[in-house]
Parts: sequence; C-alpha cells; structure tokens
Amino acid sequence: MSLGKNLKESKKEILFILLHLIPLGKVTTYKALARILKTSPRVVGQMLKLNNKPVIIPCHRVVRTSGDIGGYTLSSKENREFKLKLLKLEDVELSEDKVSSENIIYLDEVLLGSSR
Repeated sequence: MSLGKNLKESKKEILFILLHLIPLGKVTTYKALARILKTSPRVVGQMLKLNNKPVIIPCHRVVRTSGDIGGYTLSSKENREFKLKLLKLEDVELSEDKVSSENIIYLDEVLLGSSR
C-alpha cells in the first residue's frame, strides 16, 4: 500500500472515530470535520460515502455549514429522506430540511479551541 493510500485510510478511520463524539440530538459540519482532518469539506463528504455501517457510524450527523442536511448515501443510492428520518428520531430540530443552529456543534472549535 502506498503512503498516500495509508494516509487516506488513516484519515477515514479518524473521521469515523470523530463521528462518535457528536452527541445524540446534535450535528456537526463537513467544514468543521475538514478543519480537524486538514482537508476539504468535499473530501470529508467523499469519505463519508465509504461508510458501510450507517447508523453505527453516525455519518447522518454531518450537515452543511448552512444547516442544510446535505447528501446521504445508503446502499450506494442517494437517500436524503432516510437521513431526515434518522435526525428526527434523534430529536434534531429541522425546518425545511435545515438543522436549527441550536443543534449544530462545531467539533473543530471543541477539539481545537478556535472561534468562528
């Protein structure tokens, strides 16, 4: 395995661990996770698509900075409705497919101690 592939796999493992730090009823953003991993929000989204244990590894708790729920891949298909149902089950406040700002935690600020 090449060094680049090892690094990519390590970041994915760290990302999946970080997801377990998001409390029930809360979400974080692709951007916050990207900042922790020193990558882009788009790369975080691509790594989340590789999650083969949805719900167990709670990738549904990651949203866009705007609060929009973003995408969700389940069984290789786009499935925003399933993501919405999971968030509602976890008592995340939603309005027009957007998460209330009170439900968003910025994991980068919590772990790295920075401000927006």
